[in-house]
Amino acid sequence: MKNKNSIVILGFGRSGTTWISDIVSKMLGGLILFEPFHPAVYNKAKESCYHNATNPDLLKDISKHTDIFLEKGIKDKWLLRNHLSSNLNEVSDFFVSEVWKNCAVIGYKSIRQNFMIPWIYENVSSKIVYLKRDILSVVSSCVRRKQFWEEFGFDFHEEKFLKETLQSSKYAFLNTEKLTLLYSSLDKDYLKMAFIWVVTHIIVERELTEKNIPLFHYKDFYINPYEATAQLAEYLEVNKTKIHPSYIFTPSMLTLRTFHKEADDFSSEEDSLAVFWKDTLDETMVLEILNMEEEINALTS
Repeated sequence: MKNKNSIVILGFGRSGTTWISDIVSKMLGGLILFEPFHPAVYNKAKESCYHNATNPDLLKDISKHTDIFLEKGIKDKWLLRNHLSSNLNEVSDFFVSEVWKNCAVIGYKSIRQNFMIPWIYENVSSKIVYLKRDILSVVSSCVRRKQFWEEFGFDFHEEKFLKETLQSSKYAFLNTEKLTLLYSSLDKDYLKMAFIWVVTHIIVERELTEKNIPLFHYKDFYINPYEATAQLAEYLEVNKTKIHPSYIFTPSMLTLRTFHKEADDFSSEEDSLAVFWKDTLDETMVLEILNMEEEINALTS
C-alpha cells in the first residue's frame, strides 16, 4: 500500500496542522485531505481514535480506508474542508465535483493518529510532517474552543487516550503506574488536557527520533515563516527556489485566525508565544501546567 509520494501531516489538536497543510498544499499544488478518520467520513472513527497500531483487525480496516480516500474513493466535502468555504453547505456539489476531478490528492492531515507513526512510516508513507506547538498555547486554545472535543465528548477522548497509552503494554518505557496515579489526582480539565499533551509528545518524539523524522515547531513558522517553510520544502524534497507569500499569509477559511503582528509588538520570542494564551490562562493556571509538565518529564526520564 505504501505510497512514498503521499504526505502525512500529524500533530496534537490546535497545533496548527491545518495551517501547515495549507502551506504544503500550495507549495505542491494539490489537496491535503482534512481529517479522513473523522466520523464524518469513517465509520470506525471511534475505534481508530488515538489508536496505537496494536489491533491487527483495525489496522486492516484503517489500511483499506487509507487506500480508498487517497485514491479519491470518498468524494465528501468534509475531506476538502480546508480548501473550501468555512460553511460547506454553501459550496455547490458541482464545484466540489470539479475540485475532485481536477485536483490531485497529495496527502492528508490527522490529529488522531499521533500514536501510529511507526505504522504509517512502514505502511503509508515515509513523508511524515509532525508539528509541535507550545503547551500553553495548545491548552489555551482547547479551553477557548470547547467544540474541539465535541465529536465524541471529552470524557470519551480522555478514556480512549488512557487506554491507548498508560493502559497499553506498548509503551513500557513510561512510568505508567505513577503517571496513572498523577492523572487520577487531576480535577481540572485544563490540567488533564495538558497531561494528554505532555504524554503524547513524550511518545511521539521518541518514535520520530527512532525513524529519523524531524520535528517541526509552530513557533518557527510564526516567527520565521520563510525560513521554516524553506526547511519544510527541503525536507519534502520540493524543488522550489522561491516561496510565494500566499503560501504562508493567505491561509484557508479555517486558518484565518492565524495572524502575524507587527515586529515591534514582540519584544522577545516568549512574548510572541504568549499572545496565544495570556488572555485565557492566569498565572496560577500557567504555573500548574508547567509544574505538571516538569513532573511528568521527571517521571519518564
